[in-house]
Amino acid sequence: MNPTATKIGSVLLVLSGIIGGALFFYGLPQDPITHTIEGVPYYGLYTQKGEASKFNHEVDASLASILEYWNPDTLDFGAFADDLFVELEGLTRDERANYTLDQIGYSLENLANFISRDGLYTARVEGLSLRDAAKYIERDVPLYTYASLTNDAPLAYASPYVLIGIDEVEKRLTLHNYWFGNNLELTFDEFNNLIGAENS
Repeated sequence: MNPTATKIGSVLLVLSGIIGGALFFYGLPQDPITHTIEGVPYYGLYTQKGEASKFNHEVDASLASILEYWNPDTLDFGAFADDLFVELEGLTRDERANYTLDQIGYSLENLANFISRDGLYTARVEGLSLRDAAKYIERDVPLYTYASLTNDAPLAYASPYVLIGIDEVEKRLTLHNYWFGNNLELTFDEFNNLIGAENS
């Protein structure tokens, strides 16, 4: 693995409909960016109480982190989780009980279309370098991406991560992950190893 690889791979960029499409980077300084977005909620294995217990798995929980960041306390977690499965997989909650997670896969493009469907959010897929990702993070825009959970797991079984912080000086990322918890810190090299040679 190239220790200077600077790719983050494909990300799902979700913006509130109010500011969607209005994010530009003209004239930003080239100094190293060190920034963590405050207030991005974590939903995952360690928060399975109350409304958060209605999430079906890591995809809807991770997307909810971003949607709730933009519009706090407005998301009906159960309805969102059900709608996501029904629209993208054609499965009801009862039918999903017989499916394993490796049978349920979502492309970022399908997720972008689902998130954008009612006009409250603008979502699109972009392939970003870490430098470009840092520019979004500096503007307080969290990013949804995929990476393996371990170095030896195939990328086909990747898990969603919500990128909320970047430190270009220390070469470190801060992420939420359903399984590992909130404010997980990975070095650039560790993340590159998780996304594999395909994206590095």
